[in-house]
Amino acid sequence: MSATTETQTGVTDCQPAAAPHRGWRVPVRQLWKSKTGSLGLLIIIGAMLMSLSADWLAPYDPVQTNAAKRLTPPMWLEGGRLSFP
Repeated sequence: MSATTETQTGVTDCQPAAAPHRGWRVPVRQLWKSKTGSLGLLIIIGAMLMSLSADWLAPYDPVQTNAAKRLTPPMWLEGGRLSFP
């Protein structure tokens, strides 16, 4: 669809018409109707929810680990202690 205007010289000037603003609801509705689109949308929403609740899901600092304590054998093996992590 294009809008045509005639200039003073008689030459027709073709300009593309502005596309109507649909907002965000129409693309989301189209994604939701498609099976693969809805699956992808659910995966993205799930990843966003997990990233927002990361502090609640994993409250421990991953940098503060004690490798020596983690590598100690359990108490029933030789060299093991009751304070097995």
